[in-house]
Amino acid sequence: MKIVLKIIIIVLIGNFAGCDLNNSKTPKLLEIGNVAELERVIKTHTNLAELNPEIGLKSIIEFYKESDSLTTDSNENPIPLYVTYGVDTWKMDQKTFEITFANQRIDKNDGKLYEYRIDLIYEPEEFIDEKEFISKYNAEINIDKFKKEVMSSSGFKKAMKNRLKKVIIINEQI
Repeated sequence: MKIVLKIIIIVLIGNFAGCDLNNSKTPKLLEIGNVAELERVIKTHTNLAELNPEIGLKSIIEFYKESDSLTTDSNENPIPLYVTYGVDTWKMDQKTFEITFANQRIDKNDGKLYEYRIDLIYEPEEFIDEKEFISKYNAEINIDKFKKEVMSSSGFKKAMKNRLKKVIIINEQI
């Protein structure tokens, strides 16, 4: 009972102080794994609170270009760059729209496949009619063509106009 009363008091104080506890203008940030290098690249373009799809795309391409020379031979087939989005029940066990910018690579130290991602998560209402999208880059495709395909997609354009709910920066072995 005391916990419920404390929550009610916190909400009331927030409302009286003009705070909107549920609609913060700064998206929540979650970091998974060692993301220091990817975060450094993102921060050369903006602070994390102002991250948007255009900066996410630019950052993952730059991150890929900086680290391309670190790739080592392996039996794995990493996807150098890909972007995907759609409305689904994802990580938060609720329906959201998520746009993912990813780079896969083989770690030169342990020979294992890792994926570095920037996941931008939005409320789904504006994206309900949006079809799932995936675009993959490889050395046979011009990187500018890849970037243009992503930026001209309808979900990307809608995401540029909507407010982010959450940002997840990930480095994980796959």
